[in-house]
Amino acid sequence: MSTLDQVTICGYKTIGELRSFRLGRINVLIGGNGSGKSNFLGFFHLLSELANETLRVHVKQTGGPDALLAGGAKATSQMSVHLAFKGGVDQYRFSLVAASQDLVFGGEWFTPMKPVSLDDMPPMGFPLVGAGTSLRGGGFESLLPGRYRPGFGESLKSWRKYHFQDMGRLAGPRKSVPVRDDRVLKPDGSNIAPYLFRLSRGYPDTYRRIVQDVRFAVPHFGEFRFPEVDRADKVSLEWSPRHDPDTTMGPLEMSDGTLRYICLTTLLLQPPKLQPSLILIDEPELGLHPFAITLLAEMIGAVADDKQVIVATQSAQLVSEFDPADIIVTETEDGMTTFNRLDESQLGDWLDAYSLGDLWLMNHLGGRRAR
Repeated sequence: MSTLDQVTICGYKTIGELRSFRLGRINVLIGGNGSGKSNFLGFFHLLSELANETLRVHVKQTGGPDALLAGGAKATSQMSVHLAFKGGVDQYRFSLVAASQDLVFGGEWFTPMKPVSLDDMPPMGFPLVGAGTSLRGGGFESLLPGRYRPGFGESLKSWRKYHFQDMGRLAGPRKSVPVRDDRVLKPDGSNIAPYLFRLSRGYPDTYRRIVQDVRFAVPHFGEFRFPEVDRADKVSLEWSPRHDPDTTMGPLEMSDGTLRYICLTTLLLQPPKLQPSLILIDEPELGLHPFAITLLAEMIGAVADDKQVIVATQSAQLVSEFDPADIIVTETEDGMTTFNRLDESQLGDWLDAYSLGDLWLMNHLGGRRAR
């Protein structure tokens, strides 16, 4: 599937109007709490629900039209979206209209294999005629899954927001999980044990690389331990310390930061064929040692050779690991989110004396507080 080149989002949560916004291989969102970073990532999760034909359930689970439309259904009658991929290979656009406690399709268009001008789209809506295939309007679920060219819809289905936040004693990654629950790594990492077990059996080179990377960041870690299991069994994240390889320890004997880093490493180092085409990560820096944050940035840079990555962060150190063109500053104006990609030429001599993280903390980049 081609790289997502531009996105237009009008009327989604705090994203009132974002038009023809370009995405790169690496997109690092920075901004204050409540500035809309997570909403931007959540928008791509909505696209995944759409492609999986579970949009109606998603709308109800997230609070209905009032929660998903900018300012609520009274302020915004519809949400309009346009995705444009590099080279004009595919373009997809749709509008969702509030109807009682549901959102229904006001229109849906898919244009395969030829470009469509982004200027065709009027404010908050789409033309009823024009280039592309009009799928229809009025339904609760997308018709795209039955019409996309091979690979397009499957890519959208794989887009999910990874947020490895809860690593407490009762968190999913610390539990025993059926070994068969290994198809994809879940957004909260709750099936990390069976997924690593799958990689150890089917992708041994990748698995060894993950183990080595975890050892590099966590010096006392030695190896994961997987008992002989069959598809009916459960498996947990057992491991042995480097200094005592004969001892087997459980997931409760692993720090939150270590467990989170294992999930991140597995996500970013897994075989490309198993990764989403667009990898979305919310606040990956939580609980990580500064050295682990540097390693995380290196992994993000490496995976971006083949995939696109969107990361939302509050870490000045992580920001400093990237180029200015990778950074998108989010701020709020009148309750709505604005998005501005940094331009290195406008930073002048500041970068000679300060890192990007320093400049952010100094509020030279913006994105530190709502205005």
